[in-house]
Amino acid sequence: MKRLAFLSVLLVSFAQAEEIVIRTGLGIRVPGARRSAVHVDPIEHKIVIGSWKSPTEGQEGWTKVSANEKGEFSGGPTGGGYVYSTLESASERIVFLEASGHSLVYVNGVPRTGDPYSYGYVSLPIELKKGKNEFLFLCGRGRLSAKLVDAPQAISMDLRDTTLP
Repeated sequence: MKRLAFLSVLLVSFAQAEEIVIRTGLGIRVPGARRSAVHVDPIEHKIVIGSWKSPTEGQEGWTKVSANEKGEFSGGPTGGGYVYSTLESASERIVFLEASGHSLVYVNGVPRTGDPYSYGYVSLPIELKKGKNEFLFLCGRGRLSAKLVDAPQAISMDLRDTTLP
């Protein structure tokens, strides 16, 4: 009974956490983003050689993109390209990135795993720094949704993808 009460409190904490939905950004399609024997990705090339810079609208094909009312980006770069977005944070803090439809995301330059099949249970703890935070999503399946959820406690468990006997 004690376990059930603990789990109920934990689930309520997750339900009451503040959410920030990523709704705007810049997008670009890249050649060779589909399955290919030869991997060609000019954005990844810039990251690898250290010449990546935050894009601006109109620069090298980057265009404004917006999510729909459900918070989903679709079409254009989500079918084989990148979506770049920024978020200002008033303080340094830990949040959960809950995103789906992407292969990977660079959070402030650090690569993190994605949820390419949009299962919806990938929740990654990330550190937001004070000031500008950058997100660069590699997309390929036609849809992307992303939100940040405040960590409800210093220590918490996510029971959505449990491995139980």
